[in-house]
Amino acid sequence: MRQAAWRRPIGGLWIKLGHDCKAAIIGVGNRLFGDDGFGSCLAEALRKCSRGDPCIYSLERLGPGDAWVFTGKKLVIFIDVVEDERVERGWLALYKIDPYELSNGEAIEIIRQIDPHEIDPARLAVLAYVSGILDAEVLLVGIRGYNYEFGQGVSEELIARGMRIVDFLAKLLYEKGYRLEIDEACMEASLRGCSRPP
Repeated sequence: MRQAAWRRPIGGLWIKLGHDCKAAIIGVGNRLFGDDGFGSCLAEALRKCSRGDPCIYSLERLGPGDAWVFTGKKLVIFIDVVEDERVERGWLALYKIDPYELSNGEAIEIIRQIDPHEIDPARLAVLAYVSGILDAEVLLVGIRGYNYEFGQGVSEELIARGMRIVDFLAKLLYEKGYRLEIDEACMEASLRGCSRPP
């Protein structure tokens, strides 16, 4: 069996080649704006410091063309910073994104409102659903950040919670029938690197 290979194309997307994965973790966030970059930074750390079933992608931002991430997947987990007042800063919330519950009219209305250059995980899932490529359970692990200032790295407060978030992801994947093994020392060092501005 061929060894998996890694490539890093323009835009910061990591693709694991030679691996037919049924689950994906997609970290999203702009590292130029402090804690907003946590999702993409966490995904890169997972890519370096874990092994297991899911493909792991790190994206600075999502666009409608990223609907391909759903192709062939049974489980897609997004990691992104959210501004949900019900969630305390530094804590996470698990959201289920279920476009299957929308009527055709509701789905079409959401599609009409999509910005052709940028999109959030929920709208991307709706786009994939309407396009006929969504056959996955879609979840969002939303983390509420502390600092979104331009030119800042991810806050120390959020990095300190990083391993708890990784443990949550590993348990969630296990409950769904997928394996994710973490090298904790590597993960902690990689997360520390998130605190440096890009």
